[in-house]
Amino acid sequence: MIDKLINYNKKIPNLINSALSYQKRQWKWLVVPFICSLLLLLVLMVIFNINNTEDLQQARWFFRLSAFVTFGYVAVAIYLNYKRYVRVYYTGKMFNISPIVEIIINTIVWCILLLILLVIFIFSTPINIESSFITTLYFVIMAGILISVISIIMGLITVLMFKLDTLFYICTAITFFIVPIIFIPTTKPSILMHILMLNPVFYVVEGVAQSVVFGAISLNNVPYHFYFYFVIGILCVLAYALKRKVAHAKYNFRYKVEQNTKKEDVSSNDKVTTSETSTD
Repeated sequence: MIDKLINYNKKIPNLINSALSYQKRQWKWLVVPFICSLLLLLVLMVIFNINNTEDLQQARWFFRLSAFVTFGYVAVAIYLNYKRYVRVYYTGKMFNISPIVEIIINTIVWCILLLILLVIFIFSTPINIESSFITTLYFVIMAGILISVISIIMGLITVLMFKLDTLFYICTAITFFIVPIIFIPTTKPSILMHILMLNPVFYVVEGVAQSVVFGAISLNNVPYHFYFYFVIGILCVLAYALKRKVAHAKYNFRYKVEQNTKKEDVSSNDKVTTSETSTD
């Protein structure tokens, strides 16, 4: 354990440089969503000014825009992270380095960009709308934790099953319609709403949107916060179990390869011995 910590401390600067160089190579994935989000905000502001939209209606659309941007950043970050996890996993094995550090660094970069966008949204909202920067920062951090854990789990599953792209696309499409983007939750949640709230992505998306539009009111549902922490804990346990499963699978594969190699060597030696005996 101590040896691993020492190895990590020595390799952290290299891991940070590797993560930053990866972000430089993937700069389009960072710039394009950021610019598109600003363009959506600009179009929204122009429409509001032309139509003289009232503050309540503006609040609804700012809620949807914040939720949509948050969901988009979460989905894209998870996709890029679990793809990157598989590549770093195989290269890191040669140096006894886990790809988790690089995944966390990549997630921090995405969360910083998301936070910058949300701050711009906050300053763009009407005066009558109460926003909370502290609450927004809290939910962005929660989004980063969720992104990191899901990325690690999907990366480990990809190491075992090779490809998850189709499943990821289907789950993302379904999640888009069950988080508060198209619809806005009412103050009196129904049974259906409670079922939808079981999705941890719902917690992040709704929390960010509410913090941008309604302020600290999103922190009032204390049991829901504990539920999210509980889900994150379960996902961390699942990630740990998958990590052990992957290590065990790789060990079995290597053991089988070594056994087959030994059998081939023995059979080749027997053939050589037989040929020498027949020659004599």
